Amino acid sequence: MNKKVLVVDLDGTLYSINTFHHFLKYLIFHCIKTFRILLLIKIVGIFIFRIFKISTHAKMKYDIL
Repeated sequence: MNKKVLVVDLDGTLYSINTFHHFLKYLIFHCIKTFRILLLIKIVGIFIFRIFKISTHAKMKYDIL
């Protein structure tokens, strides 16, 4: 059985880079590739809230995850 696994290291113990940024890129491209437009709109909305400082960084991470 072949199954793909996505690993996100949020606390920095496995990778020395910020994997959350890579996870966000993967999530956006996956939404576009699989035509999950509603999920993509929700993610973009969360980004807009963060850009205009309506939500905190921690809340954005919580909402995304």
